[in-house]
Amino acid sequence: RWAVDHPAEFALLFATPPASFEHPTGSPCEEASSRFGNVFAELFLEIWHTHPFPIDDEVAADLAESLSPYWTWLTQERMADIPMAAVVVFLEDWTRLYGTVAMEVFGHLQWAVPNGEAMFEQTLRAMARSVNAMEQYGR
Repeated sequence: RWAVDHPAEFALLFATPPASFEHPTGSPCEEASSRFGNVFAELFLEIWHTHPFPIDDEVAADLAESLSPYWTWLTQERMADIPMAAVVVFLEDWTRLYGTVAMEVFGHLQWAVPNGEAMFEQTLRAMARSVNAMEQYGR
């Protein structure tokens, strides 16, 4: 809701590529964007630690190589005991969530869905299914 009501602020925080997690610039926008994204990451890690969900342990070699620095940082610096394949699910879900919100904020769903809230809710349900959260939490 905030993103739709504040498209300029959303664009400022989420339409500019951030620096890498290893070399942040420390800009106020990057800090705010990181804090927002970390909320999702912390919730995801909580689900993983309290209700580990089935994952496909195979991660394509090129993806594993590309993801390795982030996964190493996450497991060592953030003390997150999570397999790389679960981090892939996190990234897939974050991409779905961000993509759905950005498409609505920038008016790219108007041709099919004039009110993107229903699409957002559908995306949340699909994400919950991807981590078996609906079954685990009785929803």
